Amino acid sequence: MHPLMVLKYVKRKAYKLNFNKIIEKLDILIRQAEFEKVTNELLKLKEQNIPRRHISQLANIARRGQNNDFALEILNPIIRPQTPLESPANIKEMAEYGASLTRAGVLNESINILESLDHSNNPEVLLYRCINHFQIWEYEKAIPLLHKYLDSSILSDYQALVGKVNLVSSYMFLGKGSEIKLVLDEIINEASLRGHNLLYSIILQLSAQDKILNEQFDLAKSDLTESEKALKGSQHISAFYLKKWQAILNLLKSKGDKNSVIQIKKIQHEAGLLKNWETIRECDFYLSYIHRNDELFNQVYLGTPYVQYRKRVSEIYKPNFQIPTSIKWTMNNPHSNNSYEYELDVNKGKLTSQVSGMKVGQVMHKSLFLLTRDFYKPIQVGELFSQLFQDDHFNPTTSPERVFKAIGRLRNWLKENNIPIKILRTKGEYRLSGGGNCCLIISTEEKNLDRFDLQITELFKEFSYLPFTVADACKVLGLASRTTSRLIKKAMENNNIEKNGKGKATKYKFRKNIV
Repeated sequence: MHPLMVLKYVKRKAYKLNFNKIIEKLDILIRQAEFEKVTNELLKLKEQNIPRRHISQLANIARRGQNNDFALEILNPIIRPQTPLESPANIKEMAEYGASLTRAGVLNESINILESLDHSNNPEVLLYRCINHFQIWEYEKAIPLLHKYLDSSILSDYQALVGKVNLVSSYMFLGKGSEIKLVLDEIINEASLRGHNLLYSIILQLSAQDKILNEQFDLAKSDLTESEKALKGSQHISAFYLKKWQAILNLLKSKGDKNSVIQIKKIQHEAGLLKNWETIRECDFYLSYIHRNDELFNQVYLGTPYVQYRKRVSEIYKPNFQIPTSIKWTMNNPHSNNSYEYELDVNKGKLTSQVSGMKVGQVMHKSLFLLTRDFYKPIQVGELFSQLFQDDHFNPTTSPERVFKAIGRLRNWLKENNIPIKILRTKGEYRLSGGGNCCLIISTEEKNLDRFDLQITELFKEFSYLPFTVADACKVLGLASRTTSRLIKKAMENNNIEKNGKGKATKYKFRKNIV
């Protein structure tokens, strides 16, 4: 899209629109959780001339109103113009673009944009940076940013309250009991006095979570009852979270009786319909916890790619066994260790029966790797793009097509090798399906997507500290001699590998205690 097209839709209609009133109306609809109405109103605006001064506000509305693609489409020509604009992107436009990239799963680019912005007069930048950390469960890193955000003198009372709610969530994940109580009591009273019913309900749910973790079940029930009153039949997602915590409370209080398990399963089914994958993960964890189901705990632990999440659930569950370092995964039974006709080793990018397969670390292999990182959550197009094409900026028009082509190559490879696994695409997300008599062998130690690191790891697994030639490495990696030589040269520069001999007698081996 040409950079000026955003500002030149249909000029003859523009004068009829009062964008301030439109934005105010849309904001009210979002607070009422009327997202379908928000979508319809935004669709009408696609045919209008949107004044530049309103674009960041509308992007904010679109992102919050479940129309993130709209936000990216109107901001991208300003942030990434094909030709220089007379007025470059301002901080608010860049901040909103960064937040929209986060929602699309494009974290690396979002982080680079948001960290470059001056937050002194735009404290929302700090909050958006926190959300990037929340996405990958890095609550420890979010806390200093939240303190900076709350120190801002230009926050409204409501913005400050939102910041404190996020601070409590961070403390809770990290198990910081004394800090939780200090902030929680303050914000419960403040939200109640100011009549912020939705926020009050959310805070009460946080309070209930804290009490559930401390086995104060009756007090937790009281908080959830009060939260339900505050929601007053609202259709906001918080109403679903309320049901989730009521179900988890009943599960733990009843020590996992039959009725409470049925209730949890219903919540998981509803979560699937809502695409609320984290709820399914969380319910599985609590089921494993109350029944001491080690297999299910392994599924949660090994099927989650986030180090901090793994650490937290491990602290709560306290496993008395050695968590395996590799597993055989199928879509229907993630923790299975049965034998299968086809066993596809994800790290090596080949069937165990094959001598060679995909080129390790290249786009097709990385696509497979990304699709198997999380057992619960499909991967967004934006996240796939940002990991497959790390040096390129995301473009809402062209990037999804590049991802589609990359996934197409992987689909063809699976078909050519008679592997009964399908890659499904739904509304901007991809996931694996099927499996049949095939499993995926996944190493739980290797979660790094850097091509160089993957290839070096693969060589070390094959040769350990034994000497090898360039030709030997070529066979393992399935790469050309020149490409393999460049890889080995880089490893030598990094002091991973040392060289012995000259000419045809040249051999390489890994340095001790390096890999």
